[in-house]
Amino acid sequence: MTGRRRTSHRHKRRRKPDEAVHQDLVQRRFVAAGPDRLWCTDITEHPTRGGKVYCAAVLGVFTR
Repeated sequence: MTGRRRTSHRHKRRRKPDEAVHQDLVQRRFVAAGPDRLWCTDITEHPTRGGKVYCAAVLGVFTR
C-alpha cells in the first residue's frame, strides 16, 4: 500500500447564532391582516469567477 495515507477530518464546532442586530418588529408573527401590510426580505451574496452576484427576494406575507 505504498502512496496511500489515511486522512483525518476535523469536525466543525457548531456555534450559537449571533444575536439579532435589529429589533424584531413583527415578534415572529408572520401573519398579515390584508395585502400590502407585511413583507419578508432576504439578500444573499454568491461569489463567482467574475465577481460577486447578489440575489434579493421580497415576499408578501398575506399572499405568499
